[in-house]
Amino acid sequence: MLFTLPLEKGAQPGGGAGFFGPAASRRDEKLLVDDLVALHPIAACNILVVKHADDIAGRDGRLLKAVLDHPGITQGRAEAQAARIAWLKKNPHRAHELYPEQFPKP
Repeated sequence: MLFTLPLEKGAQPGGGAGFFGPAASRRDEKLLVDDLVALHPIAACNILVVKHADDIAGRDGRLLKAVLDHPGITQGRAEAQAARIAWLKKNPHRAHELYPEQFPKP
């Protein structure tokens, strides 16, 4: 799902500004991430997707750094990882099915 954020005073949601529009190019990356977290406070961003967005937007790693440095996102990602590990501990037989490159069959 792709959505846009109103990134400029007076901008309308869905108005095409988003992370890639002209208004976004003038916004600080930390403010962009704050806007994202305000819209979806339990965000646990996919870092690969953020890296691609950073590359596409020409932000030279600043957007990725802002996401990785955000305390709320960091906490959400840590909780998601802990939940994945706990689930795999309860379901070890599924490890090979989900991650065959990391858990080869004996």
